[in-house]
Amino acid sequence: MIRAPLLLPFILAVIATACASVFLPHIRLHTFAPFLALLYSRCSRMSSFWISSLCGLLIDALGSELRFGVHALSFSVATLFLYSQKKHFYHDKPLALSLFTFQISLIITLILFLFSCLSHSLPPISMKWMISDFLLMSFFDALYAFIWFSLPLFLYSYLKRMGIRTIFAKFSFNLLKRKKYSE
Repeated sequence: MIRAPLLLPFILAVIATACASVFLPHIRLHTFAPFLALLYSRCSRMSSFWISSLCGLLIDALGSELRFGVHALSFSVATLFLYSQKKHFYHDKPLALSLFTFQISLIITLILFLFSCLSHSLPPISMKWMISDFLLMSFFDALYAFIWFSLPLFLYSYLKRMGIRTIFAKFSFNLLKRKKYSE
């Protein structure tokens, strides 16, 4: 698969963050987790650290319910822990992106939970809460990574490889052929 520039996944993550905060405010998806997975596979450790910190600041600025800077700190700590795990995942495969996103989301959720414990704002802890926040939401983050990131990146690589003119020519040829047979 042809690599898309990192700007495209970043724009997808920003759009998802804006839409999730407006339309689904009670669902806690980590919308930047797939972008972080792609970032780890393409950038150095230091670049990944700084870009992930800036992504966390962006989430904090767009209206996080937590204290300002918590997401930036949690993304930075997750980058320190997970950057070396990139060698276990093939960055060009959609399933690998989903699995790495699951791992990133799980670690970020754990770090945010630890930060909330330190700030004395503990959520009510139950088995149902642990399953929903740690496993189920991480699974939905992985599914979101597959649908919202892998498919557009696959489409981008297909368009880049085939060329937009070739695809348009095939599409218009098929339309003309259908029109000719229908008469």
